[in-house]
Amino acid sequence: MPIETIIRQLKQETENSRRAGLNLVIHSAPLLKRKKESCILAFRREELGQLMKELYGTGIRCKFLYHEERRCIVFLYREEMLNQYLAQAEVRQFLSEFGYEGSTIADYLPLLKRRVTFFYRNGETFPHEIGAFL
Repeated sequence: MPIETIIRQLKQETENSRRAGLNLVIHSAPLLKRKKESCILAFRREELGQLMKELYGTGIRCKFLYHEERRCIVFLYREEMLNQYLAQAEVRQFLSEFGYEGSTIADYLPLLKRRVTFFYRNGETFPHEIGAFL
């Protein structure tokens, strides 16, 4: 990540915008640089506005996998890149073993969100198949 981008984030006016920007830059650099199809990040609810500002015009989609009063788990992805990966037969086969049907991220997101939410609310097993989406 270019140092200029990090410096720009450090100069943000508010603590929330600074924290959200740095979280995005540091933890999703491969996604931002088109080296990776997706990532998952945790944000404070008050940081979401800044996150949306940072993502505007990047082509990166944002879906909430879980939210509670203070924080959110967001799934960030480049739809076309991720769909190309998910269209592979072996990936579809693997995900079908966990109950996922279809071949696109739009097909898979509802179940992924339910499984992540169930984990956070009930303390059950984390949906390890999430690795296939990352």
